[in-house]
Amino acid sequence: MAFVRKLRNAFDLPASEFPTGPFPADKLTYKSASAVMYRTPAQADGLGTMSWIKKNGSPIDGVAMLVGDAPDLVHVVVRLPDSLRWLAPSIIGQVARR
Repeated sequence: MAFVRKLRNAFDLPASEFPTGPFPADKLTYKSASAVMYRTPAQADGLGTMSWIKKNGSPIDGVAMLVGDAPDLVHVVVRLPDSLRWLAPSIIGQVARR
């Protein structure tokens, strides 16, 4: 937050340009202090649509994790057809365990 405040002040940018907190529609499940699993509902903006996946009639599942000393961000985004949606937790869980 301190970095963002310095950036805003340096470029005279309003706070509204840098919203904080989760997307209103996203459902978050915190797995640890450095990992969160989420679901962005169908037709909603959220963490799931911050990637190349566009909103449509299906939800988007994912996980965001900070790893390593730097740290680095690992962000996995999954949207599967209705018939395969049951696989999303397994895919995301496998990534989270590594």
